[in-house]
Amino acid sequence: EVATKAMAKLGYQPQVAAGADPSKTDFVRSDDSTTRITLQWDQQNSNKSGPSAMIKGRVRSVRQSAQKIPVDRLRASREKPADLGIFLGTPVSMIEPLLRFAEAKSGELIADIGCGDGRVLIEAAGRFGCRGLGVEQNERLVAEARSNVAAAGFADQIEIVHGDASVMSFMGVDIAFAFLPPDVTAKLLIPTLEQLSTSSRFITHEQLSIAWPKDPDRTDLVLTDDSMTVASLWNGTAH
Repeated sequence: EVATKAMAKLGYQPQVAAGADPSKTDFVRSDDSTTRITLQWDQQNSNKSGPSAMIKGRVRSVRQSAQKIPVDRLRASREKPADLGIFLGTPVSMIEPLLRFAEAKSGELIADIGCGDGRVLIEAAGRFGCRGLGVEQNERLVAEARSNVAAAGFADQIEIVHGDASVMSFMGVDIAFAFLPPDVTAKLLIPTLEQLSTSSRFITHEQLSIAWPKDPDRTDLVLTDDSMTVASLWNGTAH
């Protein structure tokens, strides 16, 4: 019921067919195009009390129609697997709930891999008191991120680096955040986890259903008034 209300805020209505799999629910929204989202969750979580067992359970998949997935994002990930593609920033409304999911704490160091305009790090500094390290390959975005950081008053708290994340060290980082084409994130995942301590976390989010090289330690459906995504989190593996 709670999940249905949350989806209704985004304009989606549940579609229940006779004999349908009880572990899945289809939600459909029709505006300029028809979008279907299928949520699947663990049945073992379905009897938990508290806010929406479905939302708090492990989300198995979210499938969204191609009309609503940016075409350039798909092209970047399919045709140029080594390319970060165009910058598609995490919606600002989603940053706080994503960082809460990652259990961000004051004083922790967050590395944003492919930081774009710096929005995640600025929100992390302003709302959680975190320190920030942004890594970005695009020189124009590096300049934009540095300008935004300075304008927000966090120049002494956030550093933006022009470089390639695949050859950088993330030792000492508390949270590694990445919102990149899924295949790029998948390639960075294991090498980054091997540099993060067991108390550190790697977080990403996607609307697509992804076969990650390692199963996430936690997943959650994140909903805001204007966006939705599935957050995935891994604990570091370095000892």
